[in-house]
Amino acid sequence: RVVAAFQVKPSGDASELHAAATLMAQLLGSTSAKIVWPPNLHPAGAAQWPELVHTLAARPGVAFRAPRPGEGPCPELVSILTEYLDFHRSARAKLLEQATKRGYKGPLPRVLIYRCSAMGFCGGHGDRLNGLLSVFLMAVASHRAFFIDASRPVPMHLLLHPRRRPDACGAMLENAEFLLDWRTHGAVALTGRRTNYNDRYNDLVSELPWILGQEEEQVVVMHSNQRVTAAVLQSPEAQALMGPIAKQLLGRPYLHAAMLELLFEPSELLAQRHQEVL
Repeated sequence: RVVAAFQVKPSGDASELHAAATLMAQLLGSTSAKIVWPPNLHPAGAAQWPELVHTLAARPGVAFRAPRPGEGPCPELVSILTEYLDFHRSARAKLLEQATKRGYKGPLPRVLIYRCSAMGFCGGHGDRLNGLLSVFLMAVASHRAFFIDASRPVPMHLLLHPRRRPDACGAMLENAEFLLDWRTHGAVALTGRRTNYNDRYNDLVSELPWILGQEEEQVVVMHSNQRVTAAVLQSPEAQALMGPIAKQLLGRPYLHAAMLELLFEPSELLAQRHQEVL
């Protein structure tokens, strides 16, 4: 009896393993030779997830709102970032008034947008979360309104919604529907500055003083997959701009999880899919 074991290289996939195993079976020349796959390992194929999301999104019976608004505990970061969340709500209202020509003529707020589009590299889940949450902290530190423009492989709002304000938040952010509504409508326009820090950790860290305190453009759009949470909060610029809030955030265990809890809640589509796989 002959048993051969193959290991998939980090840059490879299961289809390469399948080809190697098939060749081995042919070389053995035995009619009884067969390929047995370990549990949960199959040849790689094209992902069906984007097509599935679009199909389910078009189904009349699927709602994209959580069934019971206002439920759940108030995220702990709300009490720390109340001032910024109030600023963001006001900034978004001003931008909407200006965009819909309702008469707002005052100065527009500064904006920082995390972008993941089909025209550039976004990476996997880790890359996107690292970049998105770090850009969010840069927006907080530089007092810019934070937005997300992510349409790859499907629009983010099909899977994740802005976190609605739980009733447990009491008087904080009273009358707000969302804790922070990061949605953009349509593609980001061509105005403002585009920056790309994918796989450029040292460049991003060295340019934090400029990003946080010296950038004069009203709108900055950033592509990034870098985790610079600590670097942002430890920077002299962030500590000067944020005051004690920077140290409060630095001292929080599981800060990334807390930011995710503040920014997102699952769409009904994602909740249904989660239930199906449990």
